[in-house]
Amino acid sequence: MKNKTHFFNCFQPEGTFPAEVTDSAVVIGNFDGIHRGHRTVLEFAKTVAQSKGLALYMLTFEPHPYLLFFPDKPLYRLSHHEKKADLAQKAGINGIISLNFTQDFSTQSPDWFINEILLKQLRVKHVIAGYDFHFGKDRSGTPRYLCQQGVQLGFDVNIVNMKADMTGLAVSSTRIREALRKGSLQEANTLLGYHHYLSLHSDMVIRPSTSRSYTKIVCSLAQKEIMPTGIYSIAIKQSTLPFARGYAELSDDQRQLILYLRQPDGFQLAHGDKSQIIFFDFLGTTDKNYSGEEWLANSMNIPTGSNGKPSLPHLE
Repeated sequence: MKNKTHFFNCFQPEGTFPAEVTDSAVVIGNFDGIHRGHRTVLEFAKTVAQSKGLALYMLTFEPHPYLLFFPDKPLYRLSHHEKKADLAQKAGINGIISLNFTQDFSTQSPDWFINEILLKQLRVKHVIAGYDFHFGKDRSGTPRYLCQQGVQLGFDVNIVNMKADMTGLAVSSTRIREALRKGSLQEANTLLGYHHYLSLHSDMVIRPSTSRSYTKIVCSLAQKEIMPTGIYSIAIKQSTLPFARGYAELSDDQRQLILYLRQPDGFQLAHGDKSQIIFFDFLGTTDKNYSGEEWLANSMNIPTGSNGKPSLPHLE
């Protein structure tokens, strides 16, 4: 893979793409959540790109196409652009390009997408996509058609099946949303391949206050949560600072989180930091007889390693 000194992060670009992203490999899809199934596609794409000495970029779409086609049916987003960028960078991808999925964009033909975006703008050498990738007006562009056009127009194409779990079912964003809706955090985290998290810097507004024993933070969520109202064991992760462990109470309207944190030495919550609320488990519905301190004590059951960080189970 070409040596890139920085991660290319482009949200809804206008005009031509910079030269650094052209003549490369692209992996295309919505990648909502970048879960274990997606990473099967990404790992294959990385192997292909490396074998050809190409940089690899994720080509995705914002807003999610579902929101354009079904504006009256809410869709819980597992990852907006910035979270996708964070996960893509951690996965070893050279960059991410989120195309602006407008009404006009959605009515363009599959041939327009191939000729205008892939060939004219990106001058792609290799395209990798999942088995269910469709594109163009009415989703008329199929994986098979993409392969056929690749042969005719001179770029290589690979279509990859996503990973199935032990049940034999494909790992999907839909399954993860259903697990979260039930409060099955362990199932959701296993399907994701990492612990479900929200980003403080982009997903919410924070209002901290401190008592003698813990810090309370009220977070207004950018989108309505789908997890059940109740109590969750959590940790706050920042890039170089110690973890802060505690619990989160999700409000009845699922639009507000109240965090109760026991802060380790050196912890300081800063608004500009890329802080993450990591969800471990659903502890149950809110019990008004429990004080914040008592719930905090329950959430201290998260095991810790010698470095003071939560000891997380290994997720493939």
